[in-house]
Amino acid sequence: MMVMRVIGRIAFLLYAFMEEGKLIDWSSQSVMPVLFLGFIGLIITERFAKKPWIIALYYIASALVNYYAK
Repeated sequence: MMVMRVIGRIAFLLYAFMEEGKLIDWSSQSVMPVLFLGFIGLIITERFAKKPWIIALYYIASALVNYYAK
């Protein structure tokens, strides 16, 4: 079981940082921008817990950015 965990952690790093030698390449970008937007979403969810319209607005905007950036 521990071996699978180690393999999974190594595989995640390979998938997360596979880029074409450029910092940002929107045609074949890694998952890092998506993970970053998700992290920002968690921060916004905690900070604006009593204002759900701000949370919904962020997630809609984030989904649109992810959709049209590819």
